[in-house]
Amino acid sequence: MSELSIESGTRWKLESFFDISYNDLSVVDQMRFRWLATFDPSGFAPQATSYIWGTEPAETDQALQRFVNLSLIKIVPGEKRRYGLHELLAEYAATKLRKSGEENTALNLLAEWIIQLFGEHYTDDKSNAPQVAEERANLLRVCEWARSQNNGELLARLVTISRNWFFVSFTEDWFAWTAWLEACLQLGISDEQLKAKVFQAIGDVQQFRKEMGTALANYNDALDLFREVGDHLGEANVLQSIGDVRQFLSELPEAIENYNDALKLFRAVGAKLGEANALKAIGDVRRLLSELDEALESYNEALKLFRAVGDRLGEANVLQSIGEVQQFWDERDAALISYNEALKLFRVVGDRLGEANVLQSIGDVQQFRKELDEALESYSEALKLFRTAEAKLGEANVLKSIGDVQQFRKQEDAAFASYTASLAIFRSVGDRLGEANALKAIGDIQQFREEMDAALVSYSEALNLFHMIGAKLGQANVLEAIGDVQQFRKEMDSALSNYSEALTLFRSVGAKLGEANVLKAIGDVRQFRGEMDKASESYNEALSLFRAVGDRLGEANVLSAQARISLQLNEFSLAKSQLGHLVELRREIGDSYSEAADYGNFAIALINLGHKTEAREYARKARSIFEKINIPSLVEMMDKVIKEAEA
Repeated sequence: MSELSIESGTRWKLESFFDISYNDLSVVDQMRFRWLATFDPSGFAPQATSYIWGTEPAETDQALQRFVNLSLIKIVPGEKRRYGLHELLAEYAATKLRKSGEENTALNLLAEWIIQLFGEHYTDDKSNAPQVAEERANLLRVCEWARSQNNGELLARLVTISRNWFFVSFTEDWFAWTAWLEACLQLGISDEQLKAKVFQAIGDVQQFRKEMGTALANYNDALDLFREVGDHLGEANVLQSIGDVRQFLSELPEAIENYNDALKLFRAVGAKLGEANALKAIGDVRRLLSELDEALESYNEALKLFRAVGDRLGEANVLQSIGEVQQFWDERDAALISYNEALKLFRVVGDRLGEANVLQSIGDVQQFRKELDEALESYSEALKLFRTAEAKLGEANVLKSIGDVQQFRKQEDAAFASYTASLAIFRSVGDRLGEANALKAIGDIQQFREEMDAALVSYSEALNLFHMIGAKLGQANVLEAIGDVQQFRKEMDSALSNYSEALTLFRSVGAKLGEANVLKAIGDVRQFRGEMDKASESYNEALSLFRAVGDRLGEANVLSAQARISLQLNEFSLAKSQLGHLVELRREIGDSYSEAADYGNFAIALINLGHKTEAREYARKARSIFEKINIPSLVEMMDKVIKEAEA
């Protein structure tokens, strides 16, 4: 501080000025004052001060008040009582602390207090423990100090006990956190259980970054160590994380096995919260396997446990999952009830991110119901919350959903802009799965615009990303889309090859709906080639699957294709019967446009086969519906078909 000086007639150093106040303090208060430099300049809590001073709360409060009265420290504004050193005095106190030789002792005490605090609030977050969030800067300070002292053991204790806080609340510090985790291993950790926790935390970071191979390697290292030391709770937590990776990789039977192993261990050690989390994860996999009754059973078990332990955040998450099942079952009213219950809980606990996610789910229901204005309103609310929370990934996801609504409305330019914006964010946060999904959506728009070369470029980029991260379902969807482009171009061999690859992948992950859709596409290629028997075989397989999963739209589309084959084979009675079933389905799902299109296409097919009298009846039915739903261009087209039928 020798360079700092002030002139007021006579030059004198600030340090000498501060010495006057410092020397007036008792020896004990001098030590207490300089030890305050242990804390980050952002401030300190009385509880932390008591810990490093070794004083009772009342004595601490008296000493701090004396320092305030002497203008040595200031009160930091906020809900909880905190203090801080004035800027110049902070530098002065730090100099005194270094010269005293007590700095490492004081910092070690602060590190122990930080470990104790974060240990007591391990599963909490900013919403229910804001006082812990205020210690972020002090946590970072002691972590960096432990690293500078080459103390791998202490650093490991600090970065693992605060794992949940870094993961949820201190995301801006991830770069430093991951560097410290890796430094722990380099510096050496003698405690095997602690080393296991470090491997586990590194695996968590890698899983978030979608680096699944390295995540699994670190989780397995952690698993081996937890088993060696007999830490069943640690073993259970890692098995659940391994299950999460397996689930992401679409290795669903393996994921179920990991989750069940974790569940047994959680029950054995009486960890109700872990049991609830494992049950929810099992429900998630069952849902992916379309085993929805079993999924709902797991979710309801988890819900009871979350409520029993008072975990409202867990309760909110599982209610949202129950809503997802209800939405899949077309129980949209029930789904909205579950979502709104979850929304209330997210708001009660102040989880903005959960609130945003459930608003997005509500928007998904509204989008399905074609309540597009309401869907956009929900998505816009979610978007604001994601942006407020600086949740880039959520922002990207909801932008993609907004793009989906715009694409449905045939607002291709707006949809393309939303998808492109989401793509940029997915890339900025390193979310390769999101990037792949956005590229697939962009490819779909390009295909709709008949920009087939551009579509293939987008699809190929998406396919590479899905393959890189091992997302088999994504690969299957893109391969199907590439096959659609090739079918449009009449490149039937290539289309069939890609559809067959997609079919294998859909079957490997148990995606019945995807399997049905691609079987329908294979049937279309077979029909185009005149291979009617093979086409019928594919259509029949697809029809069984659509009926099994309750997809009436898919069922209707297959019946339409089968009716075309029957007409080409001159099986008019069968074709009319198939059309009758088809129309019933269209009416059940309220799809008037498709009903009219089915009648119109049937009429055109009859004319091409020389059956003009029968064609006229179906053309008139089509015209009537198109007129009713007010599509003048198609009314005009049907007038031409009727005229041709009457010629």
